[in-house]
Amino acid sequence: MLYIQAMAILPARLFTGTIISSVGRVVGTIISILTIAVMTRALTATLGIQEGVQAYGVYAAVMAYLSIVSVFADGGIYVIFTREASRDGADEKRLFETAWVLRLITIIVTFVIALLLAFLLPYSQAIRFGMLVGIWGMSFQLASQLFMGIFQKKLRLWAPAVGEVVGRAVQLLFVFIFGFLGFGINYFILAFVFGTAITFWVNLRSAQKLTNFNIFAKTNKTDLRKMFYEAMPMGISLVLSVIFFKIDSVLLSFLRPASDLAYYALAYKVLESLLFFPAMVGGMLMPIFSRLGTEKAGNISPVVRTSVDLYMIGVIPLCASLWVFASQIIAVLGGTAFSPATPALRILALALGALFFGNLFGNAIVAIGKQKLFIYIYVVLIIFNVTLNLIFIPRYSFIAAAWVTLASEVFSTACAFFVIQQNGIVAFGTKRTPKILLAALLFLTALALPISVTSKTIIALVLYVGSLFWLRALEWRHISFLFNHQKHGTS
Repeated sequence: MLYIQAMAILPARLFTGTIISSVGRVVGTIISILTIAVMTRALTATLGIQEGVQAYGVYAAVMAYLSIVSVFADGGIYVIFTREASRDGADEKRLFETAWVLRLITIIVTFVIALLLAFLLPYSQAIRFGMLVGIWGMSFQLASQLFMGIFQKKLRLWAPAVGEVVGRAVQLLFVFIFGFLGFGINYFILAFVFGTAITFWVNLRSAQKLTNFNIFAKTNKTDLRKMFYEAMPMGISLVLSVIFFKIDSVLLSFLRPASDLAYYALAYKVLESLLFFPAMVGGMLMPIFSRLGTEKAGNISPVVRTSVDLYMIGVIPLCASLWVFASQIIAVLGGTAFSPATPALRILALALGALFFGNLFGNAIVAIGKQKLFIYIYVVLIIFNVTLNLIFIPRYSFIAAAWVTLASEVFSTACAFFVIQQNGIVAFGTKRTPKILLAALLFLTALALPISVTSKTIIALVLYVGSLFWLRALEWRHISFLFNHQKHGTS
């Protein structure tokens, strides 16, 4: 009965929203993969294999640095806005306008400081100029991200899905044009700016239809200060998190040739492309977690346990498939010039599994108001991560960075699991858990068959889905339950 009870708690729109968002993000991810494939081939064709790989390393260095900077600019505002807007009786219009003004302030201040700092760090002129271009794209991304709090509360996920697809399609179009014309790497960064600008515009128009906010509204200074201080602990933890998450790429750009970073960045791109699902579902679960956990943290246990089971159903075959088909994936993304990235992708495939569950447990921690603990966790993780990378990257390059990422993500997820367990949230173990594990074992066995890739993929999927239903880890009544609730508008 746990699944039915938990599903009764979760709004039906959550599942249809998840489907819509998943389709949109899958399409967006495919377009992103095509974009990388066009870019890498255009660079190697125009510049030659060695110079082309190094040029992609410049692109990766720019994006790694700006990713860290963008989280400084985020400052935890998005998470706190989403949480507060989800409270019963919340004035979401006032909350959004406050968050919007605060976001604009943090973007301007942070990016000006970041650009000045970039000229003090040992970056090449090519990377510094790329940052001047790319910072506009990161600004559009940050501004657009804030709208997700509105979409997630309303469980209206079609709009950001459209924005995602259209924006990535525009980026692909310009990458193709610039590649055909033989332009340099900074034009590919400019294509990223064009794509994020379109996504921002689509999300802005859609969000205004759901909440009649004014992006030029004057806000109360007291509200700004209150949100800033409320978001600060989460902002610090997010900064520490992204430093922990991206520091390996930055260290690679300092300690190894640009080609080494290019190999690692290409493998890492696969991992980043697949993180949309836990981030998306976790974001949509946040209002439910927040509402149920207001009185007692343990109230969200049924939803967390069910979510862990559902994550397992997708995570295990996903990670296993990435491991088995790593060489084919790298060949699609970068061609033979990037084949050294294959071992790194296999290692990162394992890290992806830990990231899924770490994201889920992290959202539960935020929902019960324990986000300050992230600061202590990430300080320890950064020390752990940076120390190992400094020791092993000079000798083992990007392969060492991949192994350190795996160790760090497992450690991070274990810490988050410990925190929610200590706060009375039961996060693992239903009667269906061993059935899911057995079905996953059958899937892994099928992937090991000495037959063609296509044949064993089909056999593995059929065997996996069939065994899930045969073992009653999934049942048709669950699907019927969701459709009936959606049909009658139940939430």
